[in-house]
Amino acid sequence: MTNKSQGFTLIEMAVVLVIMGILVGGLLTSFSKRTDQQRIELTQRRLDKIKEALLGYAVTYGRLPCPAENLNGTEATRTVSNVCDTYDNVDSYLPWVTLGVEQADAWGRPFRYRVDGAFSDNKIVTFATERGLQVTDRLGKELNISDDATYLSNIVAIVFSCGKNGRPDEDNDADGTLNTDAVCQNLANAPKDYYVQDVYVENQFDDILVWLPKSLLINRLVASGSWQN
Repeated sequence: MTNKSQGFTLIEMAVVLVIMGILVGGLLTSFSKRTDQQRIELTQRRLDKIKEALLGYAVTYGRLPCPAENLNGTEATRTVSNVCDTYDNVDSYLPWVTLGVEQADAWGRPFRYRVDGAFSDNKIVTFATERGLQVTDRLGKELNISDDATYLSNIVAIVFSCGKNGRPDEDNDADGTLNTDAVCQNLANAPKDYYVQDVYVENQFDDILVWLPKSLLINRLVASGSWQN
């Protein structure tokens, strides 16, 4: 009888290892994508809660909170005239302690917050916004309701996460989109500060943003009896 060699040959073992590598690589990629999606969804839920907390704060105090000066999460000091002493009309940290919400996104990085000064100083008594905050998609299409003729914006506050890569500035951000300290585009002496929101695309866009519409805020204030105008 002819003895047949037992076990795998080197070629057979190499083929098995290649197949196993492909399978493991596919599993790891799939797991990574699921993890990314879960973190995106968790961050979005936290942002939605922050949006509701901002509305609740406005109902209680008649205005929106100032941004926080640092990671302690307490809104910035106000002047004697009740105006945000610092970080008024600029992008800074979310006052998460003041609002009683999560400090950070699902990647553990602090949320950023931008508020229109007309809605954070004193009591809200006007429909007019100061900064003309705008949100567009990556192609520049405006996503919020606004009046381009008078530069009126329907946005009174913006909260966002810098996403998976965690980089807020255009020079260092792999997706190349500037979403913090947004460049002020002076159009006919009417400032507009643009922020970008779009779907997640790997290595192209990963920021996650929500904005508080002026119309929603006013309606909530009216419904609660907090509107002073």
